[in-house]
Amino acid sequence: MYKTFEISNFRCFTEFKLSSLKTINLLAGKNGSGKTSLLEALFLFSARNNPTLALVVNDKRGIESINLKPVVSEDGPFELIFKDFNTSGSILFKATLKNGTTRAVKFKVVTDIKDINRAHNFLAKEGYDSSAVMETLESGKVLELSHKTGAKKGSYYLVFSKTRSRVVPGMPNPDFLTFFLTHQHPDYEALAQQFGQLVVDKKSKNIVRILNIIDPRLKNIEAVPQANHTILYGDIGAPKLTPLPLLGNGIMMLANYALTIYSAPGGVVLIDEIENGLHHSILGKVWSALAKAAKENNTQLFATTHSLECIKAAHRAFAKDKNYDFQLIRLDRKEQEVKPVVLDREIIETAIEANWEIR
Repeated sequence: MYKTFEISNFRCFTEFKLSSLKTINLLAGKNGSGKTSLLEALFLFSARNNPTLALVVNDKRGIESINLKPVVSEDGPFELIFKDFNTSGSILFKATLKNGTTRAVKFKVVTDIKDINRAHNFLAKEGYDSSAVMETLESGKVLELSHKTGAKKGSYYLVFSKTRSRVVPGMPNPDFLTFFLTHQHPDYEALAQQFGQLVVDKKSKNIVRILNIIDPRLKNIEAVPQANHTILYGDIGAPKLTPLPLLGNGIMMLANYALTIYSAPGGVVLIDEIENGLHHSILGKVWSALAKAAKENNTQLFATTHSLECIKAAHRAFAKDKNYDFQLIRLDRKEQEVKPVVLDREIIETAIEANWEIR
């Protein structure tokens, strides 16, 4: 979990820093202010050993045709994540974690001769086809991810050739789980697997309790195998179990949020447009339920919103708890720079009473 987070040269950010992060952090701001890009930065930072996430964040934006094909443009497949598409510099993320650990993660396209030679030696040693290494390196289709955690250092390379892409060396497991949820339809198979694990852990009733916020009829949930996939069904008192997606988009979005939080103990969950699909009248109960789940699982949450109702509901939900572990961060874009404005409990309360615009 994060205490501080810094960004350099990524997407719309030149230099950007957040301090004193809370367990629940809600991001507001106008369109194009960098809210989703901030979530993407946190997502990239989490996998200090997985450079393929540099392509995943573009895929989530619907730009997979550029990034995932083995044969890519002459400019290489990585320029879209760099500030002003300039791959001559480096993307740098820095963070202080809740356990006191400091970490830096850097993304760099291998282009200059010193880096090419160093990467060539490393890739050849790892068994990459030596005859193709120099051609691949000189085409700007190798992304280096380096990290420093305390005194430990490491490097990984995402290598594109004419036929495939791969990471060298192989990737170990991340230090902490991070999930990035967008407003697209959730992966029903993944939800069923997550729910199955909660059944094993005897925590599945927590999900039913949370989904009762939307549909009080729901008595139980079961993961039902069908053909080559598994889907969640709910018992709402009908003669047969009902596929959960038929109970509405809102219940599936809330199930996605809750199941993901319970699947990320000690980790981080990133949610883009958290109010999507949820009626304003239940937002307070939703925030209370997600906050409780995050606390139980020691999970940190970052979410974006355009909704004033969502902000008010979050504030009122956390105001009921003596530990107000929540903050609103508004991103303001002035010319080419993005700056954070942090609103604490007192400021939010004053803004709501005075009807100030804080989105």
